[in-house]
Amino acid sequence: MSKTPHGDGIESAAWLWRATAVLAATLCGLGAIFWLAANWAALARTTQFGLLQASLLAAGVVAMWRPAWRPASALLLFLLSGGLLAHIGQTYQTGADPWQLFALWALLGLPMAWGTRHDATWSAWAMVAMTAVSLWLTANTESAWLARDQEVATHVLAWIASGVIAIGLSSPVRPWMGAGAWSQRLALTLFTIGVSSHAVANLLADGGVRVYGLGLLVMSAGAGLLSRPRWFDLYGLSVMALGLNVCVVSGLGRWLLEGTRGDALGAWLLLGLLAAGLLGASVKGVMHVAREQGEPA
Repeated sequence: MSKTPHGDGIESAAWLWRATAVLAATLCGLGAIFWLAANWAALARTTQFGLLQASLLAAGVVAMWRPAWRPASALLLFLLSGGLLAHIGQTYQTGADPWQLFALWALLGLPMAWGTRHDATWSAWAMVAMTAVSLWLTANTESAWLARDQEVATHVLAWIASGVIAIGLSSPVRPWMGAGAWSQRLALTLFTIGVSSHAVANLLADGGVRVYGLGLLVMSAGAGLLSRPRWFDLYGLSVMALGLNVCVVSGLGRWLLEGTRGDALGAWLLLGLLAAGLLGASVKGVMHVAREQGEPA
């Protein structure tokens, strides 16, 4: 049965109300954290903890007793829990690394996101979890701008962790987790950015090839997985193809520029032509896969 204009209007109004509630919860949570940070010196320690705990309690009560407000209040509760953890770390100077704060935040927020079963909470959780992985990698490598071959095991561990997060929010697992498309897209985007940036950074190191080569393999495997009917996701496949293009063009650029003998202009021209050809081939391949999966392309 086709939907009537009246039904479409009701659905649009309900979607707008949910989106506004989630946005309001995000602004309230961030506003409480920023206000506390701005008035840090003017507030007593007990007042700081009291305000945060009272806000957490209020958001938790609303989430329990008002199902219609649960996604927004759970998101607010998740944001405030991160603010409380940061406040404890700043007040008592626990000496923990930043990645440990985000890891603990993600761990404590996992049951909340799972219980809420809403994409807004899962998106916030994915951002925090991916940030924890990125900060862990930074803390366990010598440089944030270079990826050395001797650190390949550390990068692989970070890719495995971020890949598990992305797979946990993917379409086959979505009914069990209660996540939605936006959290999956966010996780896939951050995963691709992480792998491709590490691979390109490896090219900047002296003789770096291991992290770069493994990065190409990981993203090729990811693109292949997202092309399968069960795992197909047009957005994720497009992002992965773009990441592959960046890595391949970067590798070609290094090879061409290192082989030039005073003719850098010709190398740059050839690289530009190769990049355009690769991009066109990638778009054609993604559209072909989309048509095979019955998606409009």
